[in-house]
Amino acid sequence: MSAMIQKSFDKKLLANFLLQLAKFETQFETMIRNLITKKATIWEDDRETSRDFMFEVGEYFAGNRNWDKGEVDESYAAWFSSVSE
Repeated sequence: MSAMIQKSFDKKLLANFLLQLAKFETQFETMIRNLITKKATIWEDDRETSRDFMFEVGEYFAGNRNWDKGEVDESYAAWFSSVSE
C-alpha cells in the first residue's frame, strides 16, 4: 500500500500547496495586524456615533424632536440621556 501512495504522491503539487498556504498565512496575518492596529479608532468612532444616536432618541422622548407622531415620555428621555453621557 505504501508503494502505491508513494507513486501517486506528487512532490511538486505538495510544494505548490505549501507555498500557497504560506502566502495565505502571511496575508491573513497582515490583515489581522491591521485590524488590531485600527481597533481603537474604530471603537472610538462607533462609540461616538452610538452616543449621538442615543442623544437623538432621548431628545425624541423628551419631546424636543419630532420624527413622526410621538408621545413625550419623561422616563425614556431620562434613561436615554443618561446612557448617552
